[in-house]
Amino acid sequence: MATLTTLRTAIRDYTLFPSSIFTDPICDELVNGVLESMEHLHNFQETLSRAALTYLTTSDGIALPDGFLGEEALYEVDPALTADPSARLSEIPKITRAQWVQRVNASSGHPAFPRPSLRGFYYYLSGMALFVVPQPTTTVSLIFDHFLKSPPLTTGSPTNYATTQYYDCLKWGAIRDAFLFLHEEERAQAFAQRFQIAFTAATKRDFAQTAGGAPPKSRGA
Repeated sequence: MATLTTLRTAIRDYTLFPSSIFTDPICDELVNGVLESMEHLHNFQETLSRAALTYLTTSDGIALPDGFLGEEALYEVDPALTADPSARLSEIPKITRAQWVQRVNASSGHPAFPRPSLRGFYYYLSGMALFVVPQPTTTVSLIFDHFLKSPPLTTGSPTNYATTQYYDCLKWGAIRDAFLFLHEEERAQAFAQRFQIAFTAATKRDFAQTAGGAPPKSRGA
């Protein structure tokens, strides 16, 4: 099974440098750096989390969780609909803070402004906080689907979804960065190409695992 230990071994085998040069902490930093960059480039489904939030009439935004990478969707929960839980959710459209300020100060709504939720709400993100607008006059229950950064791989926690499903991405990316560490630019470029091929395949596989979902939310490679 692919683990952090096998990734350390791969770095040493491909660079031909022993553990006295590529120590465990150095290898771990290389591997976790690749993992972090992968998750910043693409929202993998395994990093999707769901949180139940409450927006009060006095709320001035809700702080985003630590490790927040991006949102999937924000839903308002209608407590009156209890027969079917799947029918309780009403998606709240996302706008920017600038759009809302322009909307508030405009004499009439811009025709390109998105349709609000069933109760007339929008949301935007600003300063690592989530805002629901216009300010609710009653407490609003929310479901926030969002992506979170994975904890780093460690000796005590040597596996995660990436080691089991996207091992080649971690391996080629870490070896690429190891050669950059050694200032061997040409060899690093060769492994950069391998990483890019593996990463493209990984994002396609992740998209295929989402049942009828929207196109993958990659942020560029």
